[in-house]
Amino acid sequence: MVLCYEEKDRIAIESTGMRIIEHKRMMYKLYSMLQKIFQTLSDRLQKIYQTIRKVVDMVVDTVKAGFRSITRLEPRKRWKIVKPLIKAGLPCGMFFPNWRAYHCRNNC
Repeated sequence: MVLCYEEKDRIAIESTGMRIIEHKRMMYKLYSMLQKIFQTLSDRLQKIYQTIRKVVDMVVDTVKAGFRSITRLEPRKRWKIVKPLIKAGLPCGMFFPNWRAYHCRNNC
C-alpha cells in the first residue's frame, strides 16, 4: 500500500503538528490493525455460521426422521397424526402417496 499526498494534504497534516512520515507510519499501523480485526471477525462469524448450520442440519434430520416414521404407519393411525397438521395449514399430501395403476393402452 502506497500513500501519496498532495500539497494541500501535506499542509493539513503539518498543521496538526505531525510530520508526513509519522502520519504515514500511523496509517500503516492502523491499516494492519484493521486487517487483523476484520480477519478475526471473519473467522468468528465463520465459526458461528458453521455451528448454526450444524444445529439446523440436526433439526432437519430429526424432522425428516419423524416424517419417515409417520409415513410407515397404516393410513388410519397416520390420519390421527396428520389431521391436526392439515388444520394448522401444513401441506401433508406427502403422507398419503398416490400410487397410480398403469394400464396398457389396448386393454389386453
